[in-house]
Amino acid sequence: MPRIAGGKYLKLGYEVLKKNGLFDIRIDEIRKRVCPKCDLKKLCIEEKSEVKLSPLCLDGILTLCFMGRL
Repeated sequence: MPRIAGGKYLKLGYEVLKKNGLFDIRIDEIRKRVCPKCDLKKLCIEEKSEVKLSPLCLDGILTLCFMGRL
């Protein structure tokens, strides 16, 4: 990924997470609110990262925020 595109994605992600109040949320609350709604569950199972925080979680959380499902 080009550095500029990656930087813009991270900046947008930061703004979305801040807007949705997800910076001060506890890990167990993320598991309750995000995991049941996340479309990446199959991939998490394959990666053996189900109900653990992984890089997939950031993508899943941002996707849910963008779709208005979180």
